[in-house]
Amino acid sequence: MGRKSLVDKIDKEIIRILIANARTPYSEISNRLGLSVPAVAARVNRLIDEKIIDPTCNINYYKLGRQVSDIAFNLKAGVPPGTRERLAEELLKHPQVESVWLCTGFHHMVVVIEEKDVYSLERLADEIIMSRPEVDYTHPLIRTKEIMIHKKKPFSQRIEDVYPLDL
Repeated sequence: MGRKSLVDKIDKEIIRILIANARTPYSEISNRLGLSVPAVAARVNRLIDEKIIDPTCNINYYKLGRQVSDIAFNLKAGVPPGTRERLAEELLKHPQVESVWLCTGFHHMVVVIEEKDVYSLERLADEIIMSRPEVDYTHPLIRTKEIMIHKKKPFSQRIEDVYPLDL
């Protein structure tokens, strides 16, 4: 039996509208969905509080002349339980670390790093990942071009161009 969804059809539509344009006024969302502005605000606040949506902005680091890399890595055999979680918390303290993902499958963890260039990425990866005794090896993945973000067709702000959410 699957887990119960935290969102209903109205929440899904609010999310689709915000994917199309995160700056859509609550009044426009309320008109589109037939809700009051306070009802829309309450739903958006709940989605934020439950960490379903994030109220921060996405930055295009490439346009700022920065480089982003995903560094997948594995831990050595026999590390104590809780090592991944502890390491994730430590890595998140670095200002260049955008996010840390715990994984199953081929890699144990992935760290997303933003830096000024590939050389700086390599230096930082050596400093904060490879220097740790519990890390076995890394597999850096240098991002070159983003094609699609958040189920949205690129270069569009039309709600109709946001793929239906199957949540």
